[in-house]
Amino acid sequence: MGIIRFLLAMTVVVDHYGGVLGYQMGSGSVAVEAFFIISGFYMALVLQDRYAGRLKLFYTNRYLRLFPSYFAILLLTLIVGIATGAHSRFTLPMDELAAVFMAGDFWTKAYIVVSNLGIVLLDAALFLSFDGESLSLTTDFTDSAVPVYQFLLIPQGWSLGLEIYFYALAPFLLVKGWRIAAGFALSLGVFIALSITALPSDPWTHRFFPSILFMFLAGSLSWKLLRHRLDAPWIKKLGLVLLVLSVVVILALNASPFGKEVTRFLLLTLIAISVGPVFALVKDNRYDRALGDLSYPIYVAHLLAFIIAGEIYAEGQALLGTVLTILISLALVYAIERPLDRYRHARLQRRKDAKTGEAGSS
Repeated sequence: MGIIRFLLAMTVVVDHYGGVLGYQMGSGSVAVEAFFIISGFYMALVLQDRYAGRLKLFYTNRYLRLFPSYFAILLLTLIVGIATGAHSRFTLPMDELAAVFMAGDFWTKAYIVVSNLGIVLLDAALFLSFDGESLSLTTDFTDSAVPVYQFLLIPQGWSLGLEIYFYALAPFLLVKGWRIAAGFALSLGVFIALSITALPSDPWTHRFFPSILFMFLAGSLSWKLLRHRLDAPWIKKLGLVLLVLSVVVILALNASPFGKEVTRFLLLTLIAISVGPVFALVKDNRYDRALGDLSYPIYVAHLLAFIIAGEIYAEGQALLGTVLTILISLALVYAIERPLDRYRHARLQRRKDAKTGEAGSS
């Protein structure tokens, strides 16, 4: 799934940049939802194959997967923002953020610190309003003196908050097929119910965890249905067809002749169908894995890269930002992601060896 994950990450980048050299890939929001499906597939896979009976190890390894690169970009964003005053359209300048922090009450200060430093509750920014002093729940996050998402140094991190909720539930939801199916049905029901209310679709059918949980579980269901067939020759042949189709669709998403919601449905359905066969096709391909390894760093780094590019060469900000995104992402992969990946796998292997030794001694 590496090339698909890479292209989905680049879809978010190009969308947030407003296009690169006049080229638009499609909706970054839909690309993020496609990531949820892929995440659901991989969590079902690793829980069964690697983490059965290792709940604490699963949680700590998942956090180690998300936090280090996030924190590195957080620090760099803070440094660049303080040094230059530059910021993206999704965030406040550092001096204004500091003023909000000083004017806010205890809970506002706590939210700014905990959400930015801990990843948890980043998504809550889309359900809060700020009146100049305190935070309160709202049905429309635009009805705020200052949009609360602008308090986040990595505003696209809202999706990581949803990932963490899914990780918290995954060991309990994904152990049985009927639980996955029940969770899928309940979440889809919430999604449909909210779709026909007067509530704004963003965030209620895009960033509200109960209404998008079914997207994660669509990927988990795919794994449950195909787990005993992933080595079948026909699955790999199907995977090749679906891989080519997915790449073409993602690249041409902005040219879809259908409406926004129909295009969203078609892409998410295609990803849900493709994730298992494409995984079977490319799971041992190191080049595909290398592309996939870039997807998360690209996602967390691209707004920082855009800020830096604007300071260096404003006329070519989008193109330079794209180049810097790739370069920063490569640095994150080799300096942080791969060393920590080896560490996480070593932790898992030690636990497996310890279990084997206990079983042998008994």
